[in-house]
Amino acid sequence: MASAVETGAFDRVVLLNNRGPVAAEAYRTWLQATTGTKIEVREMGVQDVSDHGEIYEAVAPICASEIAAGSQLTYHLSPGTPAMASVWLLLGKTRFPGDMLRSSPEQGLQQANVPFDIAAELLPQLLREPAAELERHSLERAPESAAWSDILHRSKEMKAVVRMAQRVAPWPVPVLIEGESGTGKELFARAIHDASPRSKKPFVPVNCGAIPRDLVEAELFGHEEGAFTGAKKARAGHFERADGGTLFLDELGELPLDAQVKLLRALESGEIRRVGGDTIKTVRVRVVAAAYRT
Repeated sequence: MASAVETGAFDRVVLLNNRGPVAAEAYRTWLQATTGTKIEVREMGVQDVSDHGEIYEAVAPICASEIAAGSQLTYHLSPGTPAMASVWLLLGKTRFPGDMLRSSPEQGLQQANVPFDIAAELLPQLLREPAAELERHSLERAPESAAWSDILHRSKEMKAVVRMAQRVAPWPVPVLIEGESGTGKELFARAIHDASPRSKKPFVPVNCGAIPRDLVEAELFGHEEGAFTGAKKARAGHFERADGGTLFLDELGELPLDAQVKLLRALESGEIRRVGGDTIKTVRVRVVAAAYRT
């Protein structure tokens, strides 16, 4: 710690303590006198320093308060347990971006160059979610009724695919399932829905290949009365029907390209407009899509 603080690169250092105020104050006094840097101590009630979930719950609010105060964060990965370093790594690469440092007696203080970043498709979705909502998703477990047991498999490759689906299920991000016909893509989609916080909301499956080309927009986004020949009354589209839940778009590649552009806009903004209407509606829909892959 001292080797990192002595660089003089920090206006303030926050020590997270779970060993009692007496021990913390003695160390804080020594470190501040040694380095000349302002040292703060934050108490955190972590009992098991190898429990990632317990550590995350304790430190995430502290990081959030620092970000809200305009602080630029730097994480020191070396002190503490490996579980602590893992939590810093995840937080520093996702919710609370910051620099990473590591130190050792042999090599001194070094920048920690971590060779990964969260996928560009995922990050904008996470940033649009309120912090409290993200906190809930990250801590929730899949409901016991999740249909993973319905996916029969033996190979290690399929086991890896199931594990990947289980990891992504709690997060409110779009999912693309690729595979040949008959490989159980809808089964995966339903399991992901059942294992998500949306499990009690609608699951709306749509066969994109069966929608007539000139009715795609009306089917997906709905239409108002008189919007086209045969539209005798207003009708909600699949996005509205799935509001709060999951919309499963099977054979996504069968949609016309112009419809895919409008679908992308709905995914990015969460806003739709019925055919023939002027009102913009906001929907909270998770899209799980399936596509044939050779």
